[in-house]
Parts: sequence; structure tokens; C-alpha cells
Amino acid sequence: MNGNSLVLLPLFAIICLFSSESVATEDCSIYKSDLNIISLNPFYVRTQYYPTITSAAWDGVQITAFLIKNDRNPSSNIVCLKNLTTLTVINTNLTLTADIRNLLNLTRLVIQSNNETIGEHLPAELGELALLTYLELVDLGQLKDIPQELKQLQTLKLNGLPNFENISENLLSLQTLQIQNCKNFTQLPSTVNQFKLLSSLVITETNLNTLKLNDLSYLSAIQVSKNPQLTTVTLINLSFLSVLDLSMNLNLTELTVDNLQKLYSLDLSYCQLEIFPETILKLSSLEILRLQYNRLTSLPEQLSTSLPKLKVLYLSSNKFQGQLPLKLPVLANLKELYLSRNQLTTLETIGQYQQLSILNADFNNITAIPMEIMQLLLTLQNLDLHQNSLTSVPYQMSNMAKLQTLNVQLNDITYQEKQNIQQVFRQTSISVTL
Repeated sequence: MNGNSLVLLPLFAIICLFSSESVATEDCSIYKSDLNIISLNPFYVRTQYYPTITSAAWDGVQITAFLIKNDRNPSSNIVCLKNLTTLTVINTNLTLTADIRNLLNLTRLVIQSNNETIGEHLPAELGELALLTYLELVDLGQLKDIPQELKQLQTLKLNGLPNFENISENLLSLQTLQIQNCKNFTQLPSTVNQFKLLSSLVITETNLNTLKLNDLSYLSAIQVSKNPQLTTVTLINLSFLSVLDLSMNLNLTELTVDNLQKLYSLDLSYCQLEIFPETILKLSSLEILRLQYNRLTSLPEQLSTSLPKLKVLYLSSNKFQGQLPLKLPVLANLKELYLSRNQLTTLETIGQYQQLSILNADFNNITAIPMEIMQLLLTLQNLDLHQNSLTSVPYQMSNMAKLQTLNVQLNDITYQEKQNIQQVFRQTSISVTL
């Protein structure tokens, strides 16, 4: 055969040469019923739905939900279940193909531990499923992204995707976004502030470096924690945000917040903060502030005037020394104060916190309980001062009407003094631990 010879190939070979993927599609016309379809799987399928084992929801006519768990080689004819609304595949080897477009009634898709049959990309045909609003992807080692065509999602949950890099810029209907344990994920799409329906955001254990959100009026809860590369957080005009968790971001150095009118809970624990972030003083609605496990040595004098609604304050495991770190005027509404594992030596001025019901100051160097503790006669319920340097307890505390528990074990109280304390408190309902 010379170089000018014409080579004739069969039609099927020509198709194979010029097609980048198989054009074969599942012939759904050969199946008489949904029950007939699932019966061709090489494993037992229960026809009453159970959320923990392979099963299907069959109403006598159609299959609306199908769960495959720990069963291999499921039939590709699953894509012929045209009445299916929920598909969950866990620890199996189902391959998603373009035929997924047949599942026009699908609203919820969960894929977990699919034994590497899911590659770097999902089929773009998922975007043709107009009713698909919930997508959860867990422990898929190769997956890098989700299709740009997938615009209709309201809930997207990603967990344990080590190679996952980015989410689509087109998720304008998204309400819930969770990205967890995805080490290659470093940034949200530039269009994130156009996700106007977003109400819940969770990003943990990623390499996200910057978080900048503004003008998302439905966003009510943010958990962005355990991201070792996160250095900058800017949150502006999130008028509905009520809970903000920024804990365990060890390199967070720049925090800017403004116009978070409804924020009542802020968690900045385990962030290695050495200086109190002044921007917090803009959060006048704040009721719960968590600052434990940092390196703080002082608090700003404006704390009580800037955060008048503060009820719960966590300051444990910092570097406060000597007196209480709280400045005057007092936080008038403070109900719970946690000061464990600092280097405090006194509780002077504690009596001015007239609403205080819980005081925890264990593992300090406090030498005495001041008599002004009796000013909390009608509010204090739990007092924990174990592992300090106390030598006694004011006997008058036996008359504290609301006190339920008093823990002063592992102090410097002698055996005889412990006997005296027990004798005084014996007739009360207070539980004393010596």
C-alpha cells in the first residue's frame, strides 16, 4: 500500500476515531418498570427505603429514592429511573456519564467514597437537571471542581476532596455552602458577593487565605475555622449575620467588621491573638464572645460601653495576670465569665457584676475569695475555683440563695479547715467539692 492509497474504514471505526468519549447511551425503552430496572443490580435491593443500607423507595409504581451503600458494580440502568428524586451512592463504583441527564426529576444527589471511579470532573450534563438543588460530595480523591453548567444548586456540601480547587462562579441560587477538609481549596470565586441568597457558609480545614464578604443580606451563619493560611477576614454589611465562628485560624492577623447589626455570637478562640481586635468594639449587639486559648494580656477600656449587651465572655487560657482583666465601668449584663488557666491572683471587683451566675476561674493563683462575693447573693449559681491557692472559703457563702455548686478542690485548704467548711455547708443544698 503506497502513501496515496485510500483507506476505507467501517463506519463504527470512524465514529471511534472522531469521538472523544463513547456515544453509547442507555436504552431505557427496554425496561417495563422501575422495579424491573433496580432488579438487574447484582446485589439485593430492598424496596422499602432505609437511610443506612442499600434500598429503594418504591410506592408500587415508581422508584423515587435509591441508596446504594457498600455494594459494587451497580447497573448503569440507574439513569433510567426517570421518577427518581434522590440518589445516594456510598462506597460503590458507579460511574457518572452523560446519561445522568435522564434523571430530570432528581433533586438530591449524594456521592461518597466512590472508589476512584469519579475522576477530576463531573459530567457537564448535571447542569441539565433543572430540579437538582442539593449536591453532596464526600471523600472523592481525584475531583477538582464542579461543572460551570451546574447553576441551579441551593445546597453544596464538599468534604474530604484533597484535590478540589474551586467552585463554580455561577451558583447564584446557592443558599448553603460547606467546604471541609479540601486542602487544595484556596479561594472563593470572585463572584461570591453575588450569591445573594447565601444563608449559611462553612469553610474548615482548607488553605483559604482571604475571606471578603459584603452585602449578603441573607447570610446568617459563618463558620470559617481551622484554615492555617487564612490571614485576612473582611465582613461588611452582613445585616442578618447572627453567628460568626473564626476559631482555630492560627495566622489570622487582619480582621475588619462593619455593620453586622444582628451578630450576637463571635468565636475567635485558638487564634494566637496577642492584642484584642479593636474592630470587635463595633459589634454592639454581641452577647457571646469567645476569646479563649489566645495570648491576650489586657482588654480595652471601652469594652463595657461598646458591648453593652455582652452576657457570656470566655477568656480562659490567655496571659492575664493579677487582677481581673475587666475594666470599669462593668459589663452590666454579664452572666457567665470564664477565666480558667491564667495567672490571676485576686477576684477583687467581682461583686460589681450583679448579673453573674457562672464564674469559672480554676487553674490560677487566687489566694482568697473576697467578701464582696456576697453581693452576688441572688445571682451566682456556679463557682469553680479549683487548682488555686485558697486557704479557706467565707462561711457566709452558705447563705447564697442561688448557689448550686462550689468547687475548691486542689487548693491549700488544710484538712481541719475542710472539715469546718463541710460542717457549715452541710445543711445547705450547695454541692461543695473540696
